[in-house]
Amino acid sequence: MATNLAEFRNLAQDEINKKVNSNQFQSNPLLGLWLGRSRQAGKLDRPGGLVQLGGVSVPRLSNITAIPSNVREEPFQTAVQGGGTKPGYRGNSPVINVATMVDETLRFYMTDYLQPFKVFHQDLRSSRSPHGTYDLLVTALDSAMNELENDIANDIFRGNPGSQTANVWDDLLGLRVSIDDGTNTTTYGGVDKTVTTILKPALYSETAVAYNWSLHDDVDRTAAALRGPGIDLSICNPNLYYQTIKPKAIADGRAVVIENASDMPISMQVLGFRNDVVKYGNVHIMSDRNVNDASGSNKSMLFHLTASDWYMEIDPRENFKVTEITDESLVAGGDLAFSGHIKFSARMFMRHPKWHGLHTDVA
Repeated sequence: MATNLAEFRNLAQDEINKKVNSNQFQSNPLLGLWLGRSRQAGKLDRPGGLVQLGGVSVPRLSNITAIPSNVREEPFQTAVQGGGTKPGYRGNSPVINVATMVDETLRFYMTDYLQPFKVFHQDLRSSRSPHGTYDLLVTALDSAMNELENDIANDIFRGNPGSQTANVWDDLLGLRVSIDDGTNTTTYGGVDKTVTTILKPALYSETAVAYNWSLHDDVDRTAAALRGPGIDLSICNPNLYYQTIKPKAIADGRAVVIENASDMPISMQVLGFRNDVVKYGNVHIMSDRNVNDASGSNKSMLFHLTASDWYMEIDPRENFKVTEITDESLVAGGDLAFSGHIKFSARMFMRHPKWHGLHTDVA
C-alpha cells in the first residue's frame, strides 16, 4: 500500500489533537489540570499564550496568539517607606527607603520536548486496509504520547534547569525547585533567593511530620501575611492521600471528599482524572504519582499552592505538533520505517513564590 506522507502526518496530528482535547491524563492529573485550564479558557484546540490554574487568564497576557518570546521577563519591586511619615499625610512627603528596596527581573526560558515515533514498512505492507494503517499509527502515537506526557508531568514537579541563564532550558522550572528556601536550589528565575529573600516560599520544612489539617493552615496564614490570596491547592503522592488524608477526612468530618467531578468547582472539573479530591476549607487536596516519595513508602512531599499565581506558557508552533514524517529508508543506513516527532515547548513559573509552601516529609 502506497503511503502519502502528508496525509500520514495529518492523520497523526488529528490523533494527537483528540488525545489532548479529550484530557485523558488520568495518571498525570496535574498535567491534565494545566491543559484543562487551557481548554476552558478557549485556547485548546491548539492553545497558546498564558494559562492560569486557578481563575481566569491575566487580561494583559491572555491574548497572546503570536509566537511567544523565548524569554519571559517578570520585573518585580518591593519598597519600604522611609522617614517615619504616613503615606499621603498632609504636610509630609514620604520617600522610599532605597537601602531596603528590591528591584529585580526574573527571567524564565522555554523548555523544548521532542518525542519520536516510528511505523515500520513491513507492518504497513501487512495491513491491507486504511483501517489497519490507522491502527498501526495509533499504537505508535499512544506509546510516544505516553512517554512525552510522563516526561512533562515529571518535570512539573522535579524539573531543574541545568543553567537558568541558558537561552533554552533543559527542564521546566519545577515545583520542587521553585518552592525552596535556598537549601537545595539558590536561584529562581536567575535571581539569588538567598540574597533576594522575598523569593523564598511562605513555608519550607524538611522536618518529618505526621499529617494533620494544620499543615495547610500554617502555610495559608503565612502566605496571607505576605499579602497572598491564600492557598487553594495541595498535592501529595497517592500513598499519603489514600492511606492517610482521605481516611482522616472521612473519620473526623473536618473535610469533604468530593467523589463526583461534576460537584467540584469549575476550575477543578478539568483535572483530567477520575479520582476523588478532598476539600478542606478552601483547599483542594489531590494526589499525583509524580510527587516524590520521602523516606518511607507512605511518606510524601506535600505541596501547597496558590493556583492563580502559577503559570504555564505554551509556544503555539510546538503545542503537541507533529513534524513532517520522513521515510528513513531513503537515508543510508536508515530503518525501513516512516518516522516523525511530536513537539512541545513551554515554560512554567510563579510570580510570587512567597505565596506557596512545601513540607518535604509527611506521613
